[in-house]
Amino acid sequence: MYWLKKKLAERMIRRSLKERDLSLEELETKHSEPDNPLFNDSSYFLGRGEDGSSLVVRMAFRSGREPEYWLAFHLAGLGTFILEDLDCKVGPGFTMGNLQFICQEPGKQWRISYSGRIQKDGNSHQLTLDLLFEGSRPLVNFKHISKPSDIAPIIAKERWTKDFLLSLKEIKKVHLEQGGSISGTLNLDGKEHAVDWRSVRDHSWGTRLWLTWKRHIWLGGVLDNGEAFNLSMIAYDFLGQLSAGYITQGENLSYLSTLPPMDSISSNPLIPKKAMIEFTSRDGALHTLEMNIPRAYEFAMDGVYLIHEGMGDFVLDGIPGMGVAEFGLNLEHYDYTSVGSGH
Repeated sequence: MYWLKKKLAERMIRRSLKERDLSLEELETKHSEPDNPLFNDSSYFLGRGEDGSSLVVRMAFRSGREPEYWLAFHLAGLGTFILEDLDCKVGPGFTMGNLQFICQEPGKQWRISYSGRIQKDGNSHQLTLDLLFEGSRPLVNFKHISKPSDIAPIIAKERWTKDFLLSLKEIKKVHLEQGGSISGTLNLDGKEHAVDWRSVRDHSWGTRLWLTWKRHIWLGGVLDNGEAFNLSMIAYDFLGQLSAGYITQGENLSYLSTLPPMDSISSNPLIPKKAMIEFTSRDGALHTLEMNIPRAYEFAMDGVYLIHEGMGDFVLDGIPGMGVAEFGLNLEHYDYTSVGSGH
């Protein structure tokens, strides 16, 4: 029975991957699906500075539910600021209140802007943010990373019920990532702060229900030699671990094979400050990623899922880099109590 389910699962995945490829312009637009009450379109940008400064900003537009947003940054000598009370009125494109992402050149440039209040230690400050993301490596569509022979065995191991097959809709989503840089200014209480950061961005859409996420790890960054990388792992309460990732080689990509179990990376403690991960790419090459998290933001999603947004300092195959080390935990499955504010 397992082998039959495996063949059927491979067929389902291959059929999905044969769907029409979206144009670059279509990929870079906001998507909606009003008839799907669990639809989610999420965009994210990270900034990391050599002086320890950092920024995370995210907007998620959700059918039938309140939108989600993050805007948090740390400036050396000034501390950490977090947006707590955004007007979530949705505007055209990627607009939520006074927070806006504007695509200036598909696959290359995005402008990030905000003007309004932001909080630090209970006090309110005036912020005007004007940043430009510029991609330095290809926009990666995870559809082209997906390998049916890797995913099918994980699906075949489960008991196939009507509810399980319906739940599989959640793993069918579009997922884009890109490495680059963010530059611009943050004007805080009338004083301008210029930034020039390494950056990774993410855009995904499809069905998303935080309650069904069991845990995930998302590691990505830009190395000192300009190359970008990503390791993505997720497990649902209805499905075992799915993994994917890549390392850029200029305009080319080296795709990763199956990554280690998440429990081998983060179990004791659940959110590690340091870790070393060994994995292989599909060409058989062995890679080593060293990770250190000097600072993190925390967000509670729908009151059931914790995201520990670590600022990751990495060494990949001997080359230093900086990026994001994100760890997510379902609080119904894991005993972890350090939960900060988030939307």
